[in-house]
Amino acid sequence: MKTFSKNDTLVIRGIAITMLMFHHNFRLESVFKGMSFSFFPFSQSSVVIFCNFLKICVGIFAFLSAYGLTLSLRKYDNNSLLNSRQYSHFISNKLLNLMWGFWFIFILSEILCAIIAPSYTMDYFANGGVRGILNIFIDFLGLAKLVGTTSLNGTWWYMSLAIMIILFVPFMVKLCKKFNAFASIAFLVIIPRLIYVTVPLHLGQTSNLFRFMLPTLLGVLAAQNNWLARLKSFTITNNKVLSKIIKFVVLTAGLVVLYIIRIKTDGKYANYIFEIRDGLIPAYVVYYCYEFITDIPLIKNVFALIGKHSLNIFLFHTFIRYHWFHAYTYSFKHFVLIALVLLAESLVISIVLEFIKKITHYNNLCVVIRNKINKRFYSDVQMNTSK
Repeated sequence: MKTFSKNDTLVIRGIAITMLMFHHNFRLESVFKGMSFSFFPFSQSSVVIFCNFLKICVGIFAFLSAYGLTLSLRKYDNNSLLNSRQYSHFISNKLLNLMWGFWFIFILSEILCAIIAPSYTMDYFANGGVRGILNIFIDFLGLAKLVGTTSLNGTWWYMSLAIMIILFVPFMVKLCKKFNAFASIAFLVIIPRLIYVTVPLHLGQTSNLFRFMLPTLLGVLAAQNNWLARLKSFTITNNKVLSKIIKFVVLTAGLVVLYIIRIKTDGKYANYIFEIRDGLIPAYVVYYCYEFITDIPLIKNVFALIGKHSLNIFLFHTFIRYHWFHAYTYSFKHFVLIALVLLAESLVISIVLEFIKKITHYNNLCVVIRNKINKRFYSDVQMNTSK
């Protein structure tokens, strides 16, 4: 049976980051107010509604991250149920890998903003110098969203979620091994609800990071049970072509229903069914893309390339779109062209950044630091290198 591979993950990451380009550019009419371009053959309102739907890309990233982390836990020799030493080893390595990529762009962005748009840097210091330095440090750690402090780039809120996913996935794996899938899902539905009720702060509002724990859990379960590959290999009839056509019709109809549910529950109703909006729908779209897109020649290669650079694109594109070149971004004459040009620009910048990392041996330094940490603190942790 075919498995959901690393390249499949890259393809769907590429699709998700493309969704993000459209979502960020057109999710609200106020974002492009005063700009003149075409939405042909659609109406402006229908594009805004559709691009609001594309916020599911956050749940997709959470699902895919959890899927990959769950598989990486198999490198340990105790059936993925980590002891405290193994948990610490796993967390330190995964967090370093995540933050190393973030820190490069963080430092570069701070320097560029200080030169091009110092007002954004000064936002850190709105409440004084000491608080400003603390804000910068918290932002550097990727915790600004979780703590509720100022960030240089609002899009970086996802770093707090990415850190939470790394911290929680080992516990979710243990939860799923101790209980069945239904009990685990029920638990991960109840906890965010309790947090929403009992913590009336930024953590409990519509941006509540815990609302994305369900797609994270679904990613864990999918990796443990090979759900995606099993669903893709399932055939309705002996004729594979006919089976594929039937699956396309049925699954597309299901996608339309979920689209309607999400757009009809925007606003005040969003918090009543965020398990469906931010959990079930993103997981469904991951499977849909895996079923029908990841095998298409050329298209899968393009999205895989984009997916390979998805972190850099995500971290940097807002500076182009909003901070530095807002008018230029919307100067192209069609909404599709606007999003694709921004994506292409961000991709080129990412390629350049990776080239700079290569010639400066930046990533090699990360490997050296990680190896030194492992040798110094985790020399006793046993790994299964055959997995």
